[in-house]
Amino acid sequence: MHRRAYIFLLITTLLWGGNSVAGKLAVDHVSPMTLVFLRWVLAVAILLPIGWRTIQEDWPVVRRHWLILAALGASGFTLVYVLQEKPRLMELKFRGNKKFSDSKLRKKLSTKINEPLDERKLFTDTQDIQQMYQKAGYPKTDVKYEPVIEEAAGRATVTFVITESPKVKIVEVDFVGATAFKQKKLRKVVKTRKRWMLSWITQSGYFKDDVLEEDKEKLVEYYHDHGYIDFDIKDIQIANPTPRSMIIRFIIYEGAQYKVGSVKFTGNKLFTTNDIAKGMRVLHDLARVSCYGIHLSRGGRWIPGILWSAFFTFPRDHAKPRTGAAARFVASVE
Repeated sequence: MHRRAYIFLLITTLLWGGNSVAGKLAVDHVSPMTLVFLRWVLAVAILLPIGWRTIQEDWPVVRRHWLILAALGASGFTLVYVLQEKPRLMELKFRGNKKFSDSKLRKKLSTKINEPLDERKLFTDTQDIQQMYQKAGYPKTDVKYEPVIEEAAGRATVTFVITESPKVKIVEVDFVGATAFKQKKLRKVVKTRKRWMLSWITQSGYFKDDVLEEDKEKLVEYYHDHGYIDFDIKDIQIANPTPRSMIIRFIIYEGAQYKVGSVKFTGNKLFTTNDIAKGMRVLHDLARVSCYGIHLSRGGRWIPGILWSAFFTFPRDHAKPRTGAAARFVASVE
């Protein structure tokens, strides 16, 4: 594609440059009028087949202003700008919609009748209609718009063409690579769940893009909250055993669980280290580290009246420190 563009640019340069050279060579043999006439005859013979369709489309404008164009053409080169007002939208139609009625789809649109035609609004409306179908369980529904413009009258008609896909039910949600938590536990974390008898009440069991994005964030937060700082979702695979069923697989990497190794107190003036240590007991095997703080499962308790903040020294810079008012402690992680 780029090679062709370079070739055309090279040919254009050669033709313009060759025009001057050919004119100097022919000036002693051919009269200037004949030379110019032959030049334009050759140009018309080449360009007419290429631009004939455009001339036909613009012919009404040319015919209305032929006298001005002829005068400008006789006096030199002419550059004409044709300004045209946006056509006014007179009618909105829908084709191919069976799940939703025309009136329900029309309420979703930002494009209104009797307003100037706006391509950006039409594109946004197609996305909104597509999202409606996704939430209803039709994930592969295709929506596009087809405008019909009457330039002479300044009017336009737009038809939204909807190709509805079969309703796809989720039959299984799996977490590949999960060993720290059971599949049943992880399925309760996410909202993307398989279809069951009460899904018509819970509005679950169907594939939705926006819900899937929320589930990714929930999984990351859940693992981080349990000390798996290196957790990552590698991929999400979708399989269709049948045209109306779907299996979703979360391909995950858990990494190691980080636990508190030691605790040191700094900046404590109101209480001594021994006093604080008596009020707080950290069990090495029960405390865990998350991106947001240290969780003490059973072995720790807070001293009333003291605000704490945790600063972690991780092998990688994953955690963000919290600031406190009265005291802080530094935890090193295994």
